[in-house]
Amino acid sequence: MADTRADAYLKLIGNLLNAPNGEESAILNANSDLVDGGLIEMMVEVAESLAERGENNAGWLQNFAAQLAEARGISSTATTSEEYFNLLMKLLRATSASDGNPEVVYPLLEANQDKLDLIFAEVLSNWARETLPQQEATAAAEIAGVIGNFGNLIRKFPLAKRRDNLEIAIVG
Repeated sequence: MADTRADAYLKLIGNLLNAPNGEESAILNANSDLVDGGLIEMMVEVAESLAERGENNAGWLQNFAAQLAEARGISSTATTSEEYFNLLMKLLRATSASDGNPEVVYPLLEANQDKLDLIFAEVLSNWARETLPQQEATAAAEIAGVIGNFGNLIRKFPLAKRRDNLEIAIVG
């Protein structure tokens, strides 16, 4: 029985990954009996597996799992988008205030290694893409400089998953 439910989760996750953009809600509604904490956990596991293989949709699946857990009030180990955003803001403020001093930024990174993943890279990318065009040229250049300094810091950060750190650095 447990294998059957796990198989159903995997099939549902496959359908979500292959769905046209915007069809995810309809797929979830059609499979509402499977939308529970077990599905969220399986989504996180599949996303980690996809990330290990270098698949581009790993971050999307992790983010979708976090959003689904938050929206449905389902307990999960998935970190919420708000937590990623709050961490990003703390890290950028620390990078800016310290002029990129690793002695200031690295303790924050060390304390939040669980969030240094592809979702964090996606949150950074989305935030920069939305924020920079809205700024005047001088402010945009300053923000871009802070993001660049942060990218250099995380590239050299010796802890967490090296591949994820590099992906975050590339985005930065």
